[in-house]
Amino acid sequence: MIYREFLAGVLAPLIVVSALLFAWRHRTTRANWTGRFVLMGLLAVLAVCYTAPWDGWIIRNSVWSYPPDSIWGTIADVPIEEYLFMIGQTLFVGFWTLTVLPTTPMRAPSASRSWRRPVYSALWLTAALIGGVAAALDTNALYLGSMLVWFGPPLALQAAVGADLLWAARRRRLAALSITVVLWFADLFAIRSGTWQISSAHTSGVMLFGLPIEEALFFLVTTMLITNSFVLLSFSTTRSRLRLRRQYDHSTL
Repeated sequence: MIYREFLAGVLAPLIVVSALLFAWRHRTTRANWTGRFVLMGLLAVLAVCYTAPWDGWIIRNSVWSYPPDSIWGTIADVPIEEYLFMIGQTLFVGFWTLTVLPTTPMRAPSASRSWRRPVYSALWLTAALIGGVAAALDTNALYLGSMLVWFGPPLALQAAVGADLLWAARRRRLAALSITVVLWFADLFAIRSGTWQISSAHTSGVMLFGLPIEEALFFLVTTMLITNSFVLLSFSTTRSRLRLRRQYDHSTL
């Protein structure tokens, strides 16, 4: 199965189903969705701009590969279909996350939970550092290590903004993250269909549901970045924190 057949036959239907579930869930809701849809569009752009350099790097290092005759072409070593997949995953996860989140702002936790922000942020930065060292020392850790280096910092940033908020919304957040399982099986189907391959020389060999553990973690991490964004902006506290940060920055100029 070539890449564009996967996009048309697997990813596109998933997006449609996710969008229909969103429409059904909120069919009687009169909330203004403009801001959330704008956020989804921005996240799709960010997904492409931020993920593509790392994606190109792992392709050049033979971590991830594809049959050369199965794509339209490449931009910066990344298949055009891969860019479409990044956008499609954002839409798929975005619609599902909006389906499980409430339409009204969620209640912020007490100030006593704010310790989670620096602690969780530090943990993600530490994971990125350890991943970098592991990738440099062990070729089998190249996929996992580079992933932590690249995606650890934005997850640390999200934690610094609102790890306490993410914890307060953990049930809804877990419901949003459950969509990762669908992406795992879609990915497994693509690998078994020959759409793309994952190098055994740059992975640990540990499997989850027949999928390399690194691939499973990649989809979990990228889905987490999307869901975290929607969850954080479901709290008015997040907006006030960001406004205070901007005001502080202006006052120091």
